[in-house]
Amino acid sequence: MTTRAPEHRCLHCNARLDAHTNADGGSALPDAESVVICAYCAAVMMIGRDLTCRGMTQKEVDSIMSDVEFMRFLARTIGRLRFIRAMSN
Repeated sequence: MTTRAPEHRCLHCNARLDAHTNADGGSALPDAESVVICAYCAAVMMIGRDLTCRGMTQKEVDSIMSDVEFMRFLARTIGRLRFIRAMSN
């Protein structure tokens, strides 16, 4: 499910972002403090309370890095994004 968000920019590549889509195809709306990946450059960020992207705290990075299953999911998702971007160029 895709949810519209206030227009904002990727913190890494400065791409214009205005929506969030669940990577797992679920229908739940994104929660504030969810992990997001830029569809253009695959930067990993967090969703803020206003549904715009924000940087991650060191505590958040450490928490994610210690979750082996989530890191596998993140790696697969980033790999897919990079493949899709490469095929569209």
